[in-house]
Amino acid sequence: MQVLAIGLKEQENEELERWQETRGFKAWVAATALAGLRVFEEFEPDVVILATILSDMDSVRLARTFQAWKPSLRIVFVGAHRIEASYFSSIDGLPGVQFTNRPLDPEVALSLPARAQVIDGVAMRGALSVSALGAFFASARRNELHGALYAGADLHRRVVYFDSGVPSYASSMVASETLGQMLLRSGRITRVEFDWVRNLQAVKGILQGVALTKIGVLNESELDSLLRSQMSEKMYLLAAMEGEPWHFETWTHPLRHPQRYAFNPVQVLVEGATRANSFRSLDADQSLTLAELHADPVLDAFTECVSTPVLNALQGGASAQQLAPLTDGIERARAIVGVARSMGLA
Repeated sequence: MQVLAIGLKEQENEELERWQETRGFKAWVAATALAGLRVFEEFEPDVVILATILSDMDSVRLARTFQAWKPSLRIVFVGAHRIEASYFSSIDGLPGVQFTNRPLDPEVALSLPARAQVIDGVAMRGALSVSALGAFFASARRNELHGALYAGADLHRRVVYFDSGVPSYASSMVASETLGQMLLRSGRITRVEFDWVRNLQAVKGILQGVALTKIGVLNESELDSLLRSQMSEKMYLLAAMEGEPWHFETWTHPLRHPQRYAFNPVQVLVEGATRANSFRSLDADQSLTLAELHADPVLDAFTECVSTPVLNALQGGASAQQLAPLTDGIERARAIVGVARSMGLA
């Protein structure tokens, strides 16, 4: 299969490069419609991935041009707003056209066969649960995996990127998780400033965080701190998604873009499990004793996540009920115990 992507973001283009290395298809990328026309004429790809908004040509007109030249062509529109779906998925005269929301999942967009990947006996896909994620996070950390974890579908899809087995960046299509919405809810910016930023984004085509610095609401240091908070929130929400499909795509090295952080994988799981009350059925009186795993990065992450009193209690064989007074309640105590077990630390 040969794929041409036009008008995607820098990160999305780089992600396609990673996918073609592991899935055996050939991909070209073009920043503009004009550049895409030239590539299409020379290589006549099987699939064209088109951003719904292009800088130099109407995307639907470009799609019609391509399909008139090659009727068997499959076209996938990629949009940034949910209201685009009903239009771009059913355009007259463009049979078989598809639409997918960002963040782009190439496996879905390109209809690639699902890859059954197992590392150290841990399956890298399935139905989302904190228990399944615990085993996966532990395997990813111990094997220092690079790649992307895709979870959910349609408008509720989230992606977490891993560098050397550590969660480093997150993306989602959920409108309430944008930086502007987060700042608006917390009262950090006003509605006037929010609308100003949105208008600046539309005119300049820049990221929301960049727009906030340009109008003087944030400086670079504040932006970096807030982006980190936003990333952690997206990861917690992903860990709290239960029953959704997920899969992990491994790469030989991490993405170059966008800016990366480093998050404690145990903290991500404990916070997500606490919010979703994922271990509500766990026997609160059953004791757990931490295993003595020397030079284990997962155990190191666990000890960094919990307080010294909690760590001491677990080393002495405490139960969730006994941990409750040392944490923020029985739900968090259950989450700590459940995550420890799922990560193989008990």
